[in-house]
Amino acid sequence: MDLYERIMRNKHNVTPKQLIELLESYGFKHRSTSGDHYLYKRAGYRPFPVPIRQNPLAIHIVQEALRMIEEIRELEQ
Repeated sequence: MDLYERIMRNKHNVTPKQLIELLESYGFKHRSTSGDHYLYKRAGYRPFPVPIRQNPLAIHIVQEALRMIEEIRELEQ
């Protein structure tokens, strides 16, 4: 089972490290740091902030990231 599937099955216990790994695997790059947030960017998508000190991440952050990744997966098929 890949990281995407593990996060989809358990959205309530996602660490910042896991979410960053997932974003990077779909082409997002670390662009800057603002306070305790890392900003990740991919061409055609808005910058996505990841709070690095929040463990586990709030569900709405995980869901937003998964929505963007689902869109990317659909476009790549």
